[in-house]
Amino acid sequence: MPYEFEVKEIPAMTLLAERATCAHGEIGAKLGEIFPHAAKRAGHFIAGPPMCLYHDWRESDCDLEAGLPVSGEPDLFGSLIISHLPAQKAVTVIHSGGYDKLSEAHDALLEWTRTHNMEVVGAPWESYIDDPNEVGLTEARTLVGWPIL
Repeated sequence: MPYEFEVKEIPAMTLLAERATCAHGEIGAKLGEIFPHAAKRAGHFIAGPPMCLYHDWRESDCDLEAGLPVSGEPDLFGSLIISHLPAQKAVTVIHSGGYDKLSEAHDALLEWTRTHNMEVVGAPWESYIDDPNEVGLTEARTLVGWPIL
């Protein structure tokens, strides 16, 4: 899939999230658990689409943080946490289609940063622009970003 790369300034945000470790093949199921839980607690504080940060990507599993941007600090419950993400410069692409192909967007971003001598300085992330239940999985758009210097 051809991607259009864009370097953007991403504003600071507060995230109502859960941090988890799971196998690569279980990411979708884990996000399917976390997002509804966070949405229920966030209520009217929701300030953007669901997102996921990948703090560590290992051979068979990953350390992720998933949740919703919020405009305040809703009450916490269970394993939910409040995360304050700093403003950052990131190179981004919009991936359209199934989540099973998101690795192609990440690979393209990593190659682009190398080709342009940019240093990756934080956790790559995905922001799920469209709800696949509303637009269909083949039409769902995901903003994928890699923080850079």
